[in-house]
Amino acid sequence: MSLDFPKTSKSKPITLYTVNSAFEKKVEVIIIQSLVLHQGGHLDQAQTTYDEMMNLKQKHFEATQLSRAITNQKQHWSTAISLCAAQL
Repeated sequence: MSLDFPKTSKSKPITLYTVNSAFEKKVEVIIIQSLVLHQGGHLDQAQTTYDEMMNLKQKHFEATQLSRAITNQKQHWSTAISLCAAQL
């Protein structure tokens, strides 16, 4: 489904979100590396990369959620709860 808006001579395309800064690209690469480690069962290494991600960009949703998943897998309940609370 597409929305057609009236065109005017001053109409410009609106970009809602792009990943074009070097910082955002670095964040994207780190999250992909983390996921590969996590899915491969390398939980300690994945946790380290999630921590690095959260240091670069506080309250990063994916990094926090996936870090919490690892703490759940390791049964570190208090850490999992504190990560959950930090997102609120």
